[in-house]
Amino acid sequence: MLLDVGKMYHDMGCSPRVLWNDSGMIAYSGQREWSMKPESFRIAYLIDDLSFGGAQKQLALIVEALPEPFVPLVCCLSESTSPFGKILVNQGVEVLSFRRRSHFDLLRLISVTRTLARYDVDIIQGFLDASSAYAYLAGWMLRKPTVLTLRSDRISLKGLRGHLLHAMYKRAAKVMVNSKAGETYLLNYAGLARDKVELIRNWFPPGGIPPRREVSDRHEEADKEEIIGYVGRFSTLKRLDMLIHAFRKVSQSRPDAKLVLIGQGEVRDDLETLRQELGLTESVDIREPVIDVIDAMKRFSCFVLSSSYEGLPNVVIEALAAGIPVVAGSIGDVRDLVINGRTGVLVEEITPDTLADAISKVLSDPALAESAKREGPRLVSEHFSIDACVKKLLTMYEGLLGAKSP
Repeated sequence: MLLDVGKMYHDMGCSPRVLWNDSGMIAYSGQREWSMKPESFRIAYLIDDLSFGGAQKQLALIVEALPEPFVPLVCCLSESTSPFGKILVNQGVEVLSFRRRSHFDLLRLISVTRTLARYDVDIIQGFLDASSAYAYLAGWMLRKPTVLTLRSDRISLKGLRGHLLHAMYKRAAKVMVNSKAGETYLLNYAGLARDKVELIRNWFPPGGIPPRREVSDRHEEADKEEIIGYVGRFSTLKRLDMLIHAFRKVSQSRPDAKLVLIGQGEVRDDLETLRQELGLTESVDIREPVIDVIDAMKRFSCFVLSSSYEGLPNVVIEALAAGIPVVAGSIGDVRDLVINGRTGVLVEEITPDTLADAISKVLSDPALAESAKREGPRLVSEHFSIDACVKKLLTMYEGLLGAKSP
């Protein structure tokens, strides 16, 4: 089935823009074909963007695992659609992109709401803070059950916008959260009723865990060169400037060590300036983001997460799956994944000095590296089962559909 782009309607000067393939149409000939049947239910997923990020990757994994009779529709609330927009289209998923003019755009809200009405969606789910607000308002106008999503241990919006989102959380049909820390925040701080909150942790595709021999080979190669690495967004929250300062201390005793930062974000230019000011242009490598995170990390001696707060970051799960020791703050659900002496080193209070000490400990402890090589992949395979997560997701959807559910 193909949707002719020329039939897409225009409203209020703010029409949805469709991701095109070479023929100018949305192709349903990817890994699976989606089609609406009388017994089908349409799930609309709203997300701020489809660029590189953990939320975007998890959305792609959810859509890929969604079984019949559920049919996904992905609405990107900006024109930033690469790379996950193309990945979704290749899965045969219908993806719509809406032009972003400001943080809150009434015309965009009207366009999104009319589009969801046109598609006669059954459930609307917002996947990040801003898109959760749009999802709630569209669901309220269309009288459709709405799921909002918290992917950290707190909301990122401040001031009035934060208060409004808290109010939307309380009135939404469900709030899906991916970490125990986020669940605690919703129950104890935001004041949500227990039956409103659904804890569904990130999952990791079984095929994404490298075979044990391959993991071992990667570490043998990494032993030849000490690489401290980070993969993710370049944002103030991640405190990558602190990581660069910590690396400078590490490099004083390990002059051959290197720091590799892979990603994109608003502080990239600041990081470039900092490495020049500290004289680290030769030893700090700033690279563009990649889709295959595990392949990018394969030569890391350790992975470092210096964030001020997190819920359950995808990238820590990926590092552990690859058998890489992790250095991170004792934040969110990270404290359940990074086990001192087994899968990495937890830092109670992150400073350049404490980070440098933890990194040096990992680099000088072969027993820890061997333990992470064994324990990391085992922990991921045992605790991040896609089957268990999809079962909980479908139970939530079926409960919202009530008598209509299959």
